[in-house]
Amino acid sequence: MKRKFFQFVRVLAAVCMLLGGIGYFGSLSINNGSTDWLGDNVELPLGDLTDVEVDGDGHVYCALQGYHRVQVYDADGRFVRGWQVESQTGRFRMQLGDTGHVEVATLRGDMLFVYDTNGKLLDARDGGHTAYFAFGEGHDRVAPQQGRDGHVYRVADAQLYPHVVRCDATDGGGAKESTVVSMPFYYWPFMAPVPALPMWMGGIFTLILTDKRYGDSSSVATAVTAD
Repeated sequence: MKRKFFQFVRVLAAVCMLLGGIGYFGSLSINNGSTDWLGDNVELPLGDLTDVEVDGDGHVYCALQGYHRVQVYDADGRFVRGWQVESQTGRFRMQLGDTGHVEVATLRGDMLFVYDTNGKLLDARDGGHTAYFAFGEGHDRVAPQQGRDGHVYRVADAQLYPHVVRCDATDGGGAKESTVVSMPFYYWPFMAPVPALPMWMGGIFTLILTDKRYGDSSSVATAVTAD
């Protein structure tokens, strides 16, 4: 019975190590390189969600700093498209322009990019540093933000399981929150740095710590069988 328990623990640790390693090192690879090869129809986990904008049709634009990427979702929370931002792996913020364009300001590189809603780059110019802080008024990722559709949105569980919720007023004067954008649960283990890094490290340490105990249990079982 003890031997089966150790076998189960080690298998579980190996799975955590594998999934966590893929998530963490895959995130590092994407963060330090280009995501253009992914295409605009590939959805990435909502890790490091730093900014949210909502247009008049309810489309939600999410800024993923860790992947230097913008991802767009429709009013029902379905993924629509995504595109890379040349943020040099630094922080960036968004703002929807009056013409419907998506303006992105980066701190590193001091660039201001203008995209259409399909992610096509229309303009790139200096001034990102100034625009970044201008866009930042009220753009705390935890604080509620006013969408152009008249609703208020905020990022919930920003560190553990980021998702976007809409806050609607109730007749009693309170607020009712409903989830608008969330990632599929099976994306969660691949989200870096949490939980991917703890899963990877925890899996390794568990395998190391149980190696001797498992070996001893196997030796005892072998000896009993031989007798």
